[in-house]
Amino acid sequence: MKLSIFLSLSLLLDHPTPASSWQQLGSTITSGEAFFSSFGSAVDISEDGRRVAVGSPHHDDGNGAVFLYELDDETDNSWSLVTSVPGASGEGLGDFFSLSPDGHMLSVRRHHGTPNVNVVQVYSVNLNIADQIGPNIVETCELEGESVTLGQAASKYYLLVGCESYDDDRGKVQAFELEDNK
Repeated sequence: MKLSIFLSLSLLLDHPTPASSWQQLGSTITSGEAFFSSFGSAVDISEDGRRVAVGSPHHDDGNGAVFLYELDDETDNSWSLVTSVPGASGEGLGDFFSLSPDGHMLSVRRHHGTPNVNVVQVYSVNLNIADQIGPNIVETCELEGESVTLGQAASKYYLLVGCESYDDDRGKVQAFELEDNK
């Protein structure tokens, strides 16, 4: 009984209380881009709060991009651009993406150019370079209602791709595991 009460109390102490408050991390990230770039229309943050991904679907005349920033280790005051993944001509990249919990993998949904077909790509972000990992995952899905999420357990990465408009809005979700072919 004592162990159960202790575990319950320790779980309660690890969670925020109603009296908790939000404190801003670093300075506000701004794009410095032209008007109507939609910078910040989609965002994600790593588990430790030190890396963020910011979508900008109308960046570069509608090509779009996803930008990755990292909180400065020395000052904890400012965000530095780590890298970006640019969109192709008229693609509008930056509306559907996911950052892994460790902040080192980024999945993006790209418009394929064929009606109702999209491509999901996963990038490894190391040393300020984003390299695609594995082949494209080609999905048949309307543009609306598609989502991508990256998960992580220890050194394993998982990808979920959802599409609510698949099969007359019946929807679907597919799960993938990254196989390392070293």
